Formats: sequence, C-alpha cells, structure tokens
Amino acid sequence: MKVAVIGARTPSSKSIEILKDYLNKRKDEITEITTGGALGADTVGMEWAIENGKKLTVYTPNRFHNFNGVKEAKDKGANIVSTGLGYNDRNTLVVKDVDLVVCSDYGNGTVDALRKAINDGITCYTTGSYTYGNGRNIAGVIKLIPKTKI
Repeated sequence: MKVAVIGARTPSSKSIEILKDYLNKRKDEITEITTGGALGADTVGMEWAIENGKKLTVYTPNRFHNFNGVKEAKDKGANIVSTGLGYNDRNTLVVKDVDLVVCSDYGNGTVDALRKAINDGITCYTTGSYTYGNGRNIAGVIKLIPKTKI
C-alpha cells in the first residue's frame, strides 16, 4: 500500500505519536511512503519509511526549507523528485496514485493536498487540528476533513 504522509510543519507531539502508532500498526501493508519533504509531519513520514525499510519518494517544491532532512533521506536511498513547482502544485504529486493519505495536524497546504486526495476518491485519515491561519478559513477547512480520524 502506497501512503502519503502529510501535515503541519509544527504538529503536536500527541498528533505525531498517533501518526507513528498508526503507521506501525499498518507496517506490513505499507510498501511506500510519499511526502513533500517539509519539516514536521512530512519529516516523520520520511524517517519512518527509512527506519522501516520502505520505499520513500519525496516531492520537493521549487523553494523548500528542509534541505538537511531531504539530503539525509536521499543519502539513505530515498527517491527525491525536485518538481520545480510551487507548494500547491507539488501537493498534487504527493497524493497522486496513493492508496491512503494520513495527516498529522494541518494548515493551508495540508488542506490543499487533502482536498485533492478527497476529490480523487482517496481515503484520508487525520489526527490533530488546524494549526495556523488567521481564523477566516477554519470553518471551510473543517468541512474538508473527513470525519474519520486515525
């Protein structure tokens, strides 16, 4: 099973714990992890894939901030795809052709990826909550998140 691991750059420790527990419970089913290479939840996904010997594909946008984490993943065998795209266009690739999306907390970029996955009929599990923004988007964001939680 190919799983996209996405989420906030500053997820709560509880949310990360739940995410890791979920991945560990599905360890035998998971064959590949995809992420966008960001700090936070994406990095947890990268580390989990490497620690558990799973194929890892990281889709980096045109300007990203987690150079060290992505370089470390590459040095350990990850497939790094430098998309040259902006964050939201890159998100399309992260969730394309996956079987499942798991999310640890979420902000605007995560919601964009979740919306794309949901529109493609991909099951999305979330844990945590909306982590940043000016408050104007929150009502709309919550409607996009499936009621199913990890």
